[in-house]
Amino acid sequence: MRHRKENLHAGYERRGKDDLRNLAASVLLYEKVLTTKARAKKLKAIVDKMITLGKKGDLSSIRRLNSYFWDRNVARKIVEDLVPKFTDRNSGYTRVVKIGKRVGDGAPKVLVELLIPHKEKRREKIKKKTAKVTRINKKEIEKKKPEREEKNWFERARDFGKRIGRRDTKITTRTTSK
Repeated sequence: MRHRKENLHAGYERRGKDDLRNLAASVLLYEKVLTTKARAKKLKAIVDKMITLGKKGDLSSIRRLNSYFWDRNVARKIVEDLVPKFTDRNSGYTRVVKIGKRVGDGAPKVLVELLIPHKEKRREKIKKKTAKVTRINKKEIEKKKPEREEKNWFERARDFGKRIGRRDTKITTRTTSK
């Protein structure tokens, strides 16, 4: 039994849940969010559950969405915009892409984004185009590579002097001061 409960505060656990709720709302509204890897794992489960709940489309599921998110636009976007796009997919509505490490503490940063079908097709087209371009460029580069002659250090230094615009390209091995 804990007496004098008025001094107790909602600690990290409550704040962490609220942060996840806000992150989930941001992913659903803006379709992508940068966060840490640990949060992304929890966030992916929440977003997938909310989209699945929106797929039911009945009044009780819409009310549950409105009770979870503080912004009513999130539930509206799920029901009106996202559910028609995810009719073919049963689960796995999000993707987690590793980006790098955060500057301050080195925590792994990831991008959490929705797998919207029309964006996926565009991404595949871009990958195909870049693959073709890299294949063509590699072939052209191999053709254009001239055979270089190995020069000793003295000739390389003289050529370097010519490239930077020096008039006197004479190289001496010893300097004398007067």
